Amino acid sequence: MGGRLAAIDYSSKKVTFYSIVGVCGNVLKSGMMYRVKWLAHISRLPKYNKRRYLIKFPSRYQKHVFPFLILAKISKDLNRIVNYLYELKPDLLIIDDRIAPKIEYKSKIRESYAEKIKIYRVLQLIADNLAYYARELYENNPKQFRNKIQKLLKQQKGPNHGHP
Repeated sequence: MGGRLAAIDYSSKKVTFYSIVGVCGNVLKSGMMYRVKWLAHISRLPKYNKRRYLIKFPSRYQKHVFPFLILAKISKDLNRIVNYLYELKPDLLIIDDRIAPKIEYKSKIRESYAEKIKIYRVLQLIADNLAYYARELYENNPKQFRNKIQKLLKQQKGPNHGHP
């Protein structure tokens, strides 16, 4: 499991946001797994917990997730996400069941299968959280959207950020 893995997810209400995240597979088995126990499927949280989770998400993401990623992108355009996918060239793509038919890729598994495997589930939750956070921010605070998303996805230099 030393190859690259990617996950694509989306969040939709008034507007749809897609996200893609990529990691080197060995990162999931190393330190990252111990730092992401707080991850949850946001849409399944009760309303009060959801609000608290979204407030804490950016700082937790920056501290515990972002340093391990080689790619993290958000877009309202699925084609842009697909372009990032083909630039990354992961060995395995984990993708939301509803958008899986829209994306051709040589080695992909659906989220419904991936959530049974812990390391795949973590990667899918990261993509899910990014898409959900972006959509909520855009719908509820559009004036701060660009600034907060750029800050969330800011480029960091380090051993795990060799890919744009």
